[in-house]
Amino acid sequence: MMGPLDAVQTVYVKYFSVRGRATRAEYWWFMLFSTALTAAAVFADFDKIMRAESAADFDWNIAAWWTPYVLILNFLPYHTVTIRRLHDVGFSGFWLLMIYAPQIGYPFAMAAAMAALMAGSTAPIFAYQIFMLLTSLGFLALMLWPSQRFENRFGPSPVYHHHAVGGAALLATQTAQKGAAPAKSRKGGQKPQAHNPWNAYLTLEQSKKAQTPESQAARREEIQALYRQKILGKPAPADEAHG
Repeated sequence: MMGPLDAVQTVYVKYFSVRGRATRAEYWWFMLFSTALTAAAVFADFDKIMRAESAADFDWNIAAWWTPYVLILNFLPYHTVTIRRLHDVGFSGFWLLMIYAPQIGYPFAMAAAMAALMAGSTAPIFAYQIFMLLTSLGFLALMLWPSQRFENRFGPSPVYHHHAVGGAALLATQTAQKGAAPAKSRKGGQKPQAHNPWNAYLTLEQSKKAQTPESQAARREEIQALYRQKILGKPAPADEAHG
């Protein structure tokens, strides 16, 4: 799992990037950092306001306040990491508009509410509040949704791709090395090696490598020999030579 420092660093490194995917850890660690930074800026500005004894002492220059800088700094990376988080669960970045839907519909909702109030009804106000609640809960559910395990149209999974392929290949290699020397049984024979379930992932990883003509020819000969031995019941060429 990505830690807080890696998450914040990744978000700022991908400041302008909406390509790829972002895990829940990357998104929520950045949200925690951004919220804490904004809260610190607001507290510093509020303390400055409280220290002003009169309107003449108040600094009206917006550049003298911390909060605008923090909001501008995190405005773009918040949207880019949110789009990558949506990609991670298989949704288009346009679903980001869900959080702005209540603001976009606010003028129309207020116009309908004023007309309804004049008629003695509060139904549009109640409907708008329900709409705001549903969009907020829906967007929160998307941000909490687990990463898709498989590669989707936005790229490989940042969580499961490393562990399922790279990590499995490493485990398969380590296990094969440990089991290279077969243990002897009590009767003096050699004990067969135990089945290594990670070998399938190692084979998958190796299949992605470029194949030379020599390796392809050796592979075809191996398949043909296996076919003759297992299907046709003929002995291997080495056994025929010894016979």
